[in-house]
Amino acid sequence: MFFSCAKDDAAVLESATNVSSQALNEAEQFAWFPTYKEVDPGKDASGSLNTPTEPRLNFPYGPDDEIPKRYPFKVIDKPDLGYVNETCLFDIADLERNKSYHKLQNGSLRIGFFDDGFEPIRLIKLPSSSESGWNAHWGTTPAVEQEKPDVLYYNTWNSRSIIIYLSKPCTEFGFEIAPNNKRSTHSFIVDVGDWLNDDSKGTVSVETKTPSGAALAAIKATKPFRMVRIWSIGSPTLPLAEGMAISNIRYTLAK
Repeated sequence: MFFSCAKDDAAVLESATNVSSQALNEAEQFAWFPTYKEVDPGKDASGSLNTPTEPRLNFPYGPDDEIPKRYPFKVIDKPDLGYVNETCLFDIADLERNKSYHKLQNGSLRIGFFDDGFEPIRLIKLPSSSESGWNAHWGTTPAVEQEKPDVLYYNTWNSRSIIIYLSKPCTEFGFEIAPNNKRSTHSFIVDVGDWLNDDSKGTVSVETKTPSGAALAAIKATKPFRMVRIWSIGSPTLPLAEGMAISNIRYTLAK
C-alpha cells in the first residue's frame, strides 16, 4: 500500500527570494524572459547562489574501476489514473508566485536544486498562461494533468542541467516539462541514480515544445535512487531550450 498524500504535504519553502515582476513581459520567442535587474544582487541571471547558508553540494561520484550495473525500469509517458494514484504530488500551490526557491519540503520529502557544477540554484514559481508569468499555454490532457498549472522555472543560460537531490530514496519520480524557447521542439533527458551522470536506475528522453507541448517525464524504477538529473539537448540543428519549466512533481518513497 502506498503512503498517504495528505493535504499537509503541501510544499513549504526553505529559502525564498523575491523576484520583481516589473520586467515580466510577453515575448515572441520566450515563454518567460527575466532580465538581470530581476535577479537579486550577488546572483547571476540563472539564479545561481553560493553562500554559507546554501552550501555547494558534495555530490558522491561513482566508482572509477567498474561499469555500474543497470537495472530494469519503466517509463511513464502520460499522467494516467494508475500513475496519479500510486504517487504523491509535491504540491507547490502555497508557494508565493514570482519568488525563487532553492529547497522545498513537505511532510514526506525535501528536495534541493543544483546545477551540474554542484552549485545551489533557484527555481522561480510562475503562473502559466499569464502575462505576468509563463506567458504560454502549458499543454493539453491527457498529455498533462492541467492546462494552466503553476510552474517552477529555471533558465539554462549558464547550465544546461538541473540536479534534484532527494532527502529520501524514491522508486518513482516524474514531472511535466516544457522549454522556454517558442521557436522549435526541444528534447530533454532525465536520468535517475545515486551520483552525477548516473542513469543506472532509469533514463527517459521526452520531446517538448512551447506553447501547448509540455510532456511528462516519469520513471518507475526497480531500485531506489536519490538523484534526478534533467538536461537539455543542443546541436547545430536544434536550438537550445533557453530555459525550462517543470510542474506537477510526483514521487513514491522507497519502502
